[in-house]
Amino acid sequence: MAKRVTSARQRAPEPEGTRLGPGAHLARVELRAGASYRIRTAAGTRLSATLADGVEVALVDECLRHGRMILACDTERGPTIVGAVQTARSIGADEHGALAFNATSIRLKADQTLRIEAGPVTLTVDKAGVLRLQGDKMTIDMGALIRLVSARVELP
Repeated sequence: MAKRVTSARQRAPEPEGTRLGPGAHLARVELRAGASYRIRTAAGTRLSATLADGVEVALVDECLRHGRMILACDTERGPTIVGAVQTARSIGADEHGALAFNATSIRLKADQTLRIEAGPVTLTVDKAGVLRLQGDKMTIDMGALIRLVSARVELP
């Protein structure tokens, strides 16, 4: 029987554990299989884990895609993912309820409908290519030029 030789580049897989031990542990998600996740702790132990109540599947899927760290601990269900380690600022409202952020460009994408509402005014864009602006008044202030390009324009 041939003996398996491993180099520094080709290590044998580490044993899979069943418990994390006391406290919270840093880990990375390696694989998702339904409601179960395979995680690898910072110490290199691989375990099967589930999500704690209140943890969004999309958050953990994003951690898997981008290799971000998660927090896990032992619960009555076994190893459980309880959150993600935040390493960048999140977008949140200030004490007055205003949301402000700066970016070079902003891209909003919706598969069906994009809707922006402010009081009685609504801007809706749908997948059929229809843009609808609803409100009581509209003011257009342009310093240089307004150009309408359309196959047909209707004015009541």
